[in-house]
Amino acid sequence: MRLVEDRFEELTRFEQQGGTDQLNAIRTNAPRAIPDRAMRTLWELLLTRRVKVSHQGNSFFSWLPRFEREGLTTAVRLQLREVLTPRVELRKLMAPDKEHSESRTIADLVQGKIVLSMEDIAQFRLHQQKQDERWHAVLPALLPDFTMLLRDALDLMRELGGADKKKDDSPAYQPSISPHPQNHRFYDWTVLIELTRDAWLATAQESPKQAALVAEAWTHIPYPLFKRLAFFAAAHDGVIPPRRALDWLLADDHRWLWSDQTKRETIRLLVSLAPRLDETMLRELEQAILQGPPREMFENTIESERRTTFVDRGIWLRLAKVAATGVTLGGDAKKHLDDLLAQYPQWVLATDERDEFSVWMGDGSEWRTFLAAPRRRKELVEWLKQHPARDHWRADDWRQLCQDKFPTVVCALYTLAKEGVWPVDRWEEAFYAWSQKIHLKWSWRLLAPVLAEASDAQLQALPHPISYWLKQVARVFKEHEQRFFTLARRILDLSYEDHEGATTRRHG
Repeated sequence: MRLVEDRFEELTRFEQQGGTDQLNAIRTNAPRAIPDRAMRTLWELLLTRRVKVSHQGNSFFSWLPRFEREGLTTAVRLQLREVLTPRVELRKLMAPDKEHSESRTIADLVQGKIVLSMEDIAQFRLHQQKQDERWHAVLPALLPDFTMLLRDALDLMRELGGADKKKDDSPAYQPSISPHPQNHRFYDWTVLIELTRDAWLATAQESPKQAALVAEAWTHIPYPLFKRLAFFAAAHDGVIPPRRALDWLLADDHRWLWSDQTKRETIRLLVSLAPRLDETMLRELEQAILQGPPREMFENTIESERRTTFVDRGIWLRLAKVAATGVTLGGDAKKHLDDLLAQYPQWVLATDERDEFSVWMGDGSEWRTFLAAPRRRKELVEWLKQHPARDHWRADDWRQLCQDKFPTVVCALYTLAKEGVWPVDRWEEAFYAWSQKIHLKWSWRLLAPVLAEASDAQLQALPHPISYWLKQVARVFKEHEQRFFTLARRILDLSYEDHEGATTRRHG
């Protein structure tokens, strides 16, 4: 590991200083000095200037005026390619494994991530959004460059151990190839995905035949991200023939029909493709869906019971998406879909397409539901037994009910207390709700007998809300005086844990 750190610092220093002679010397001696495969790869990245160092930043502002002045000359195109070149940004590991003298992967040596040479990526994205005519006109000519740069980014990611022919985690970086609010642009290099997409769309307008050839080439690049781009292309009518698009979808033993790596674009392609298929091809697609995913894709990562539900959900989603396009499903597919709906009546297609994403980012509020508490005492008692605690994902109106239906709530809690049932969360909300002046007198009159019979354990679960409520009651109560002081004394005498975890007793 000391060797790794020494060489890393040495090469970085040489790169920053631009020491050509020294680099040539290192290049000559590297194979003998660094026998480990991972270290050799890191060495080669440094020598080929694919590692980002501080002075390598290329300015978008130095390129744009030249493009506006000269157009897309060869020199301008090459400069843009340099500006957008993906590189690896390396950092030392915070806690390297010192037990192994030799490392197996680059991740064992250093932390690495993919970045662009460009310094002002935000300004470049802003320029993209303007979509001026001159920029749009040159996009088809730039499609090969953007494809190459994106391939370079994935190749570098593979060297870092983050990509291969089955997985590249691109849905986490860019959830949707098409524009979508889920694309949060947290990673600068994803601009290459957008550029490649936009250049392909411009090419499809200018020459659908050329666009089809590019999309075909994408299917042969060994990363799921390029399968996603190809599926995005195939979803556009008039470019990729339906038969060819279906072959892409069902390739590799139907892997991409089911893989989370391509889920968003797979579903978008299903929706676009289904109405364009003839009856024979539609039945072929339905049979592929009914077969479910290949067992080797999931059998080792999920237990059998969950796998059954997982597979059912996947089949339902794809059949439901196809049916939603208005096509008539075959007998087997329709029956299977009906059976799934009968078994899982809660399953419905999302209105915002979130069911098409492998990862959905939000604040959580979109997943919350609302549950109204019953207004009748008997029903409320049963409801409290079933919902004794607050649920972050299922809001209810219990606290409002404590204010609006005070007698009903008190009677329900009293009934449960007589049965020895104390829903702590519900009592807590009730005490805070009844600390308002309008409920103080009546809540004390009705609850004093109940609390007098409560055990120390029951009171100890609610010291703060009861204390707060008693403080407010002290200003207005005119009866049960002895009970008030007795209850206050019991609260003060309860055991509690101090900030160091020691158990003590309060004395008043």
